[in-house]
Amino acid sequence: MNMQDNNAYDKPAEGAAPGERFNHIENPKRTQEEMSLEFERLTAARTCENLAGSFSYLFSANRMREVSDLFAHTDSDRITMPYGVYKGADAADRCFLQDMVDIDDPDPARHEELKGRMIIPDMCTGIVEVAGDGKTAKGLWNSPGLEAHSKDGTGQGWWNWSKFAMDFLLTENGWKIWHFSRYLYFSTEYLKSWAKSPKHIFAPAHLTIDESAPEQYYYTPEAIYPDEEPPIPMPYDTWRD
Repeated sequence: MNMQDNNAYDKPAEGAAPGERFNHIENPKRTQEEMSLEFERLTAARTCENLAGSFSYLFSANRMREVSDLFAHTDSDRITMPYGVYKGADAADRCFLQDMVDIDDPDPARHEELKGRMIIPDMCTGIVEVAGDGKTAKGLWNSPGLEAHSKDGTGQGWWNWSKFAMDFLLTENGWKIWHFSRYLYFSTEYLKSWAKSPKHIFAPAHLTIDESAPEQYYYTPEAIYPDEEPPIPMPYDTWRD
């Protein structure tokens, strides 16, 4: 795996053993300003973890207005779903409020779509790295998800496993989700093997995406599991596009 460490303030020694960066002893002569920034970064990491967890709980409960409020709403926002990409300040509103349905949607026909719908994207094995300057952060989670959908009054359970990659931005309103990507690795009916099920992607009936989803790994008997899709977050000094 080729994971570059571009962090100037916490670079491990050449040839360091795996995991050594987690045992690295900070300079005991750091200034008050440096220690204050380190505290802010630790607090920011916890805040970003809570944003990811809040997304999971709110999304499952169809509280899409609150889901959208987790996002930065800047011109550089980006949401990548398995069925398409949303860009811009209104990306979250279009993805979660227009293409999906909020629990308080006043339209009875749209509200009817929520019957029998249960989507629980668990957020596991989280890794969060806050930039050295404390202005951005990167996070990655495995998500062993489960879903249920109803058709003609009959429910069907599904396994839906993904990874979620998120970039976070410190805004005047606090930390917000800036870039959001879901990498779907398999989706299969509850009683079927994911190794024998054809590719299946649930997508809203109406889409306001800006472009098609990029090609990503999806399990097949011939596919090799990717080691950098997405990359594991590593320490970094400042955001670089």
